[in-house]
Parts: sequence; structure tokens; C-alpha cells
Amino acid sequence: MRMKNISAVLVCFLISSLPLVAQNSSLYETNDFNIQAGTLLINNVNVTRDDANLYIAMDLDLTDLKIKSDREIHLEPFLVSESMEDTLSLKSAVVAGRNRYFHYLRNGGVEENKSLYRVGEKDIIQYSTVVPYEKWMEKSNLQIRESLCGCCKDLLALNDEQLYAIDYVPRVYEPQFIYIQPEVEKCKIREIKGSAFVDFPVNKTYINIDYRKNREEIAKIINSVELVRNDPDAQIVSLNIKGHASPEGPYKNNERLAKGRTEALIKYVRDIYHIPDSILSSSYEPEDWAGLINYLEASTMENKESILAIAKSDLDPDKRDAKIKKDYPADYQHLLKECYPALRHSDYVVEYQIRAYTDVEEAKEVFKNSPGKLSLSELYAISDSYEIGSEEFNNVFETAVRLYPDDEVANLNAANVEMSRGDMEAARRYLDKAGDSPKAIYAKGTYFAIKGDYEGALVMFNSALALGVKEAEFMMNQIDYITR
Repeated sequence: MRMKNISAVLVCFLISSLPLVAQNSSLYETNDFNIQAGTLLINNVNVTRDDANLYIAMDLDLTDLKIKSDREIHLEPFLVSESMEDTLSLKSAVVAGRNRYFHYLRNGGVEENKSLYRVGEKDIIQYSTVVPYEKWMEKSNLQIRESLCGCCKDLLALNDEQLYAIDYVPRVYEPQFIYIQPEVEKCKIREIKGSAFVDFPVNKTYINIDYRKNREEIAKIINSVELVRNDPDAQIVSLNIKGHASPEGPYKNNERLAKGRTEALIKYVRDIYHIPDSILSSSYEPEDWAGLINYLEASTMENKESILAIAKSDLDPDKRDAKIKKDYPADYQHLLKECYPALRHSDYVVEYQIRAYTDVEEAKEVFKNSPGKLSLSELYAISDSYEIGSEEFNNVFETAVRLYPDDEVANLNAANVEMSRGDMEAARRYLDKAGDSPKAIYAKGTYFAIKGDYEGALVMFNSALALGVKEAEFMMNQIDYITR
């Protein structure tokens, strides 16, 4: 087969959802095909499609074609799949010399799906045909076979030429997600928080473990301490208890009670565990007005707005309490019964340090039962041992963002996971908390691109590229290809 250096035009289309409208390709440049009968010019090759059909058109310029009287040229366009497994012959043209032309006329013409032309009769044949569109055609080639035949249809020359590369493969954006390795947490500090509602006899500051529900409430603190002490990977760093009293009664007395009761509780816990004073601390709030305000804001009390205004005022605490009691006596009695007991609480924080896990397999075992003991960098190391996009991989990052809901890196990685799954609403929520780092900006560009907002995506990718994210350039080129 004689080969020629033909500059083919690659035309690709982004196929939208059905029904499709006809897609126009750009016109193909002129090609000169030199055959034994002269030069055949093929101009304006045009291929379009809709949901049902493929449309092919071209101009066959015969001006410089010379054919002897007893010869003929068959111009047979055909389609061939990229894999070469599928072919389809198209309507063809027979250009005949004088004797061959009249031979066909005397004998009933040419075969079906062929058109007969006499050399010199037409300078340009405006060729067009329509064929049913099939899946294999989305990536195929339009070629033409030139056959020069003698008087008895003896084949004198045969040549196949490439005319047009067809590419209807949908131009779909293919994201590239960048997962961020968090900084190593040098000192892994964790904490257990809670509130204990320890009751005291009126005006007393000593602890009676059997008074009301004190044993149960103090057990909350004890159990939290025990949880840490029984963990070989953990060490208590500090234990803080902050006592609160309710607003009724004189402020000075409430201050004495809050301080004394908090100190008594600290001493009780210290004596049980012999905890060194160096890690113990306490504080107190004489009257928990913040707790009262929170209760009022959530309530449906008839006079809540007026009482709120008093509670939030700059009045002396005793005057605030007295005014509420005087102006709204019924509401005050309700607060004494339903709200104030909950304001007498002791908030505790057990702060502890967890050792580092440098072995990934060990970290995986910890992940199964106690993922909260792992730092973000340790979680990332676990994810790095799995295939990107696998269930195990995604699960690690989902867990990471649950453990560290306000961490920008955790949110960024979780956003990437959700985008890879196609859950764009979840991805958006995470991106909102991912910050404005260069790679967060890149991820936001990815979000816009997946959503089809290429204009917004380009803005983000441009910014990310300017900030050093090299991957953004490839994404921008991809968008350019899709929207071309």
C-alpha cells in the first residue's frame, strides 16, 4: 500500500444527554491524492452526528483527473473502528472513461449504492451520505479506497487513504485529587470532659458520698480518670474541676460555697488516687448566669425576653436576682425548680497524653478500636497503606474528619473523598471548612469542574497555579480541551 503524508484534523465532541442535536465539525483541509490517472482533490470533509445518524460530506475535485476511455476509478469511502474490528462501506462513486461509461449505460448501470460519473462531465462531485450511528463509530476513521480498473475490471492500482479521524468519545472532566499529609503532632494531648451534679446540704461545703445521687455523679469523674489510668498508652497530664453555683441568694455566700465545694471535690478525687497536686487545678463560678441565659433562650416562658434582659444587664448580681424574683415571682419559682438545680454543677476536664504510633500495622490495630488515640498524621499514614479510592482508604479520612471536625486538612481530605464518590453536597460542606491554602483552592477548582462550572473552576485553578500547585495547569488544559 502506498502511503502519503496526510495531515488529518482530529475533531472531538462532548456528547450531551439525549436527544442530541447535530454536531458540526470544522471543515477538513484539501488533500491531494496522486494516482495513475492524475490527481484527485478531496476538500471540505465534514462529519456530523445526532442521536440516530452519522452524516458525511465531502467535495471530490476531479478537475485534474485523467482517465483512459477503457478505464474506471472506484472511490469508495468507508468507516473503520479504532480497533479495526468493525468496518462499514459507504456509498461510493465510479468515475469512468468514455467506453466504460457507455458500457455501464448499456448494461443497466453500476451496482446498488454506487453513483456513476463520466470523466470530464463534472469537475466537482458533492458527496454526501447518511448512515445509522453505531457505538463503535464514536472512535473511528473515515477512509477512502481508490481502485483503478481496466476494461475487464482488472485491478491496476489500489490505495487506501485516511480522510478524517472521528472522535465522539464524551469529553468528561477527569479530576485529580490531592490528599494532604498533615503535620506531625509532636505532643498528642487528648481530654475527657463532663459535668457532675454533686449535691451538698444547705450552706455546707463537705462531701457526703451517700447524699442523694452523689455517688453516681462523682463516679463520672472517677470513671474518666480510671479510663486513662488503665490505658497503657496514656498518661494523665492534668485534672481540672470548675464548680458553679446557681444565682439565687447573696453573691458573697454563693462565692464561698462555689469555692469551698470545688476544693472539697478536688480533695476527694486526689485522696482516692493520690494524684500529685502538680496536675490538679480548680476554679469556680459563684453564679452561673451564662447557664441561666442559655436556659431562657431555649425556653418558651411567657416573660422570657424581659427576664433575659435583666439577666444580661449590667446590674449587680444580687440586684438582678432580686428584680427577677420581684417582677416575675411565678417565673422565678419555675426557675428555682426547673433550671437552678442544673446550674449547680462541677465541670471536669481530664487531660492526658497519648504515645506516638510509628508502626503502621500497630496504628491499624489502634484504629479498629480506639481511633481517637491517633493523630491526623498517623491516620494519614494508615490511609497511605491502602489503594486510593478503596473503601479502607475512604474510611480512614471519614473517621479523621469526625475526630477532627474543625481541622482544615481533615476537611480538605474528606472533601476529596466525597468528590471522588460523587457526593458533591457533602464535599461542599467539607470544603467550606477546608480553609484557603493553595491546595484547598485547587480542591475548590476541582469541585467547580466536576459540577460543570468551568468558568469558576478556571478562576480557582489559576489562583492555585499562581500559588505553586503545578497540577492546576493540567486541569486548566483539560478544561480547555473539553470546552474547545
